[in-house]
Amino acid sequence: MVQVDVNGELGGRVRLAAELAVRFQSHLIGVSAWMSRPPFTVEGVMIDPELTAADLRERSAVLKRRGEEFKAAVGIDGQRVDWRCSQEFPSEYIAREARAADLVIVSRERDVYDPYIFPDQARSCCGLGDRSWPFRPGSIL
Repeated sequence: MVQVDVNGELGGRVRLAAELAVRFQSHLIGVSAWMSRPPFTVEGVMIDPELTAADLRERSAVLKRRGEEFKAAVGIDGQRVDWRCSQEFPSEYIAREARAADLVIVSRERDVYDPYIFPDQARSCCGLGDRSWPFRPGSIL
């Protein structure tokens, strides 16, 4: 199983997961999650408004498109590739979905941390046991 960011390039970690799936003739699961921020105000001014049904549908469409991009990027037979996504915190979602995996590859950009979009590696790995493989950008298989 490989964690896929909602935005950005499908780079090293996805390529690594695809190579491992081909090498070991295994099933590859791509997962992504994106949690909406709760609405809040500052001095009576709405900063992050509550999402509408249309916003939620658009987010679902973005996740679906990301899954299609993932499947195209890995280049593996469609029967051996699966996409799972949800609108919830990425760390918890990854840990829960990892129950179906023998190996989990997760990472995030070090410059940016947003728990609503990117998983916390430590939190995800704590829920995985010994099946996780934190992947550093630039690593080579």
